[in-house]
Amino acid sequence: SARLGLARTPDLAAFAARCAEPLYVVEDEASFLDQLPVEFADPPDRILDVLDQWGIATMGELTALSRIEISRLGAEGVHLWDRAGGWKSRLLATTSLPREFKEQHEFELPLERLDPLLFILRRLLDQMAFQLEISFKVAKGMALCLDLEGGGIHRRKFGVPEPTRDPKLLLRILFTHLEGLRTDQPVKGVELMLYPREQQERQRGLFETQVRDPRRLSETVSRLMALVGQERSGRALLENSHRPESFRLEPFGEPQSDGLEATSLPEERGLQLRRFRPALSVAVATGKDYGEPQMLRAKLIRGRVVDCSGPWVLSGHWWDQGRWSREEWDVELADGGLYRLASIHGSWFLEGEYD
Repeated sequence: SARLGLARTPDLAAFAARCAEPLYVVEDEASFLDQLPVEFADPPDRILDVLDQWGIATMGELTALSRIEISRLGAEGVHLWDRAGGWKSRLLATTSLPREFKEQHEFELPLERLDPLLFILRRLLDQMAFQLEISFKVAKGMALCLDLEGGGIHRRKFGVPEPTRDPKLLLRILFTHLEGLRTDQPVKGVELMLYPREQQERQRGLFETQVRDPRRLSETVSRLMALVGQERSGRALLENSHRPESFRLEPFGEPQSDGLEATSLPEERGLQLRRFRPALSVAVATGKDYGEPQMLRAKLIRGRVVDCSGPWVLSGHWWDQGRWSREEWDVELADGGLYRLASIHGSWFLEGEYD
């Protein structure tokens, strides 16, 4: 619900809106102000006490004073007098709401083939490309939503290799994704959204490297994702974990903070461990008392353990399904080789060799 006040100035209209039920039109300003208490102008307590001593209780009595008389109350009094009488016509500060570039289409009959869907997507992209052009913007990303007949929804966001408003390039990105997409139900509706940004031009540095063709690179990455799966493609980022070789895949084009802060390496770093990827399965003979390694045999490495250090017990995520635990040993063989051993759930692995 709303209340509407109409008057000659914004201040008088605001007073009228407070009296509206639900509409009030100020036709006679003098009689209107005579019936309003002076508290409608929200005067400070100090000025309100002075006005009460002067016997001024209504807005009409306040505006009946001259500007010189009200100036005895200082700048706050003059401001209150101007607002109470609506003497000033304040300019309206306009604001531009963020524009949304979104189009949707409902099909008369559900679609089971890709060609008619691409035809509609091209029409939608042409419309939004024209809207981007007249707004002096380019698209930095897209979002596709397919409404399936059985009530399901397929959503996907796309990064654009270079901000553009070329509908052919944007359609190519959608085609690469839809080409390998299989849904259980036909498509009965589609919604497409573009994420705009200001068009920027900058001069690249003389020695600045760049991708030769970002569009072909983006298409190649999209085809790889369609081939191996979205969850199996991306760039590897180390996780903030004590688990060795723990990493996650982050989708291309969506850089995020990995949560790891760069730290300076100490001057004395010790021996370097060259990891075997993947770790080598190894047979280990252990002692009876403490379970320390005494003999190991792998495909290319074997020998008697002359010295060992450990075990170092590591574990994590014991509170969820991703729990893990392991024991690590550093061993020296009779031939002088130094190696890292790991025992994981009763199985032994040779993880690397020290320089």
